[in-house]
Amino acid sequence: MQSNEGDASVQANHKVAATTAAAPPTSKDQAPTTLYGWPKILDAMRNYDARMGEAWKLEMDNLLIFGTLLAAVVTAFVIESNKLLDPTDLDPGGSDLEALNDISAQLSSFSVNTAFVNSTHTLNKRETDPAPTSNVVRVNTLWFLSLTLAVISTFFAIAVQQWLRHIPLPAYIPMREAVRLRQLRYSGMIKWQVPTIISMLPALVQIALVLFIVGLIEFINSMNADVALPFTVVSSVAFALFVVVSLAPLIRPSCPYKSPLVHITWELAWLGSAIAAYVIMIPITTLLDCFANTKRTRLSRIANYISFWTQRILIALQPPTTETSRMWTSRELAESAEKDNVPYLDRTALSWALTAGPTIDEVQSCLQDLIPEDRTACVLDWISLKLEGHMDIYRLLKDGIIDQAILSQVNSLFSENYRDLLMQVLSKGWPETDSNDQVYDRMTDPSIPHVLMFIWAIVQQSDKTLESYKVDFMKELKTICWNQRLDVEGERTWRGWNVACRVPAVLLFNCYINRDETQPHRKIFSASDVTQFLKWAESVAGLILDAQLPDDPALLWITPQELILSSSAVALHAAVGEHSAMRNRQFRVSLQSLLEQLTKLCGPAKDHIQAAAHPWEKLDRRLKDSESLEFVVANAIISISKSLAALADPKSGCLPLEKDDSNGDKPEAAS
Repeated sequence: MQSNEGDASVQANHKVAATTAAAPPTSKDQAPTTLYGWPKILDAMRNYDARMGEAWKLEMDNLLIFGTLLAAVVTAFVIESNKLLDPTDLDPGGSDLEALNDISAQLSSFSVNTAFVNSTHTLNKRETDPAPTSNVVRVNTLWFLSLTLAVISTFFAIAVQQWLRHIPLPAYIPMREAVRLRQLRYSGMIKWQVPTIISMLPALVQIALVLFIVGLIEFINSMNADVALPFTVVSSVAFALFVVVSLAPLIRPSCPYKSPLVHITWELAWLGSAIAAYVIMIPITTLLDCFANTKRTRLSRIANYISFWTQRILIALQPPTTETSRMWTSRELAESAEKDNVPYLDRTALSWALTAGPTIDEVQSCLQDLIPEDRTACVLDWISLKLEGHMDIYRLLKDGIIDQAILSQVNSLFSENYRDLLMQVLSKGWPETDSNDQVYDRMTDPSIPHVLMFIWAIVQQSDKTLESYKVDFMKELKTICWNQRLDVEGERTWRGWNVACRVPAVLLFNCYINRDETQPHRKIFSASDVTQFLKWAESVAGLILDAQLPDDPALLWITPQELILSSSAVALHAAVGEHSAMRNRQFRVSLQSLLEQLTKLCGPAKDHIQAAAHPWEKLDRRLKDSESLEFVVANAIISISKSLAALADPKSGCLPLEKDDSNGDKPEAAS
């Protein structure tokens, strides 16, 4: 009794806390807190789970009724057809009659002779009972299999109803733990194919019905072909119609005739293909590993692996110490509280939240509870749901970045809803250093290039109010480019170069060179920024060129060319007009090094750079590594030429540069 009162008190306190937390901000100056967003998500989750559980329960109830009726009908037919398998069962008194006939035949065969008074004639051996016909065997096989599937489907329907009773969340756990617990259960249902099992059960009943009708056709046909003909025609037409309407949604997605049987068959076929592929692949890879591993440590690793998982299974199967009613909940809460699961469950729960009804304004405050990498992924999931109706961002990619066809859907309404959110996840909350105490490189997050592409599509909107937004975007691009660490070997792919690595440089070039000329560049970047730009462009060019052989064809791909040319164009454009920076010795040294790198590039790749300056459709197919990112080689060459011409102006420029001779000679002009 005291325990129940304690639980009631906990539940009451939890409801009061949830009500208080769910109160929205009272003023516009007061920023929304996470205590406002999470209750909204939890309510949406509970409503969604209630609708889902009710739909599944109704389907299982109907399945139980129909499966039970089908099993009863099939059982009646099986009782009669089973007798055909043993002909003696058709006449229970037949064996006694045959015994009396044998005795009568023996008595009538008495004969008298001198040797034996009571001799009889030997009777011919009675023929054995005939075996059941193949037709009888087929009918019984079909009907017994139909009965088995009907019983199995009803059995699992009862099991599913037991599973569904575990969906509602307990009221005694805190709000954030309840969100994680629900997401753990939902992810577990998806991972363990509960929806697939539920959709498979009606398919089993349908298969059982088909087997019963096929057996019925066979049974009637063995008795009278004329009677079986119309029944066969009607059944065949019905089955053919079912096959057609079931396959129609594969051709026309709007068709409502979506049968689980087709989906299950498709999944089983795919699973069989995957298993066959692994059966072929695993022995080959294992054989290669054995030949490559001379120290034979593989068996030791396998033994350790088996030992580790054996211990994990034993620990997982250990009986809990809590009461039975909370057994599964306690185990799930323990798993959801694991260090690796907490950020994943929070991010997937927040990504999924919009599918249940809340708006972005109601839940975006919860982003601050996620780590920076999960924030970008969550926002991209929301955008994917908005544009394409799903949360798989990888289906929006082409050549590793957002497809231009997707970016074309960005309009003023999209800009109004997502521009501040995208800038927020791009600029805020990132650590200053990484685990190696180096400046943090945001490009290590694979979602950053996609965020940059969407912001670029937003700033391209012809809206004067976006000028300050564009300036902020250029400043973020500047920081990302300076901190980006290019791994030349790692950025190469089997098709050429990783397109995503050139996104910041290309977008900075497009934003900076094509900006509103009424805003002087010195208002965007300072004189010290100009020197840093030169260092950045020189380091990018030096890193790529130093890693290339003179005849390396990788240098001829678009990505290395655009990395060098776009960064150089931005640096030289920023240097134009910065008279105070031109007097800085570090500025002149960096500019000299950059010009030397450009001269080095123009050697082996001169012809290919000239070819790349032509329209995209005329470019050699070998040189293309992406059609998803705007091509800037031609514009970069033009910008570099204009900047060099401005720097060579006798009145305001600084070219040609003079360098100090190490032997103390007079300075000479650098070519």
